[in-house]
Amino acid sequence: MTLDTRVLDRLEPQVPGRVNQALKKVSFDWVRVARASMGAGVSSPGDPPGVDTGALKNSLDAESIGPMTWRLHDGKKYGAPLEYGTAKMAARPWFEPALRQVAESLPDELKAAVRGG
Repeated sequence: MTLDTRVLDRLEPQVPGRVNQALKKVSFDWVRVARASMGAGVSSPGDPPGVDTGALKNSLDAESIGPMTWRLHDGKKYGAPLEYGTAKMAARPWFEPALRQVAESLPDELKAAVRGG
């Protein structure tokens, strides 16, 4: 998933450091929310994946890879197939729902920037 940051790039000089701090907070909030969404046991299609070994849940991470650039990722090959489903398995979304939830915590001016307003 990629976010167009042109508006954020224009906003950063007006509030130095605030954009990156907000993105950092949202990134680590995503890790927390995504982990919390994963329940114990088997999940139903459309729900976040269940936790069997905890490997996916424990592999979630956020890291700064440049100015105002954060990478959200999991360390398992099966994270994306769970998120989007496969020909043999219905999706069990966890990445995007967690990201949508934490995006609401952005400061108002950043929400407006993300929405293009």
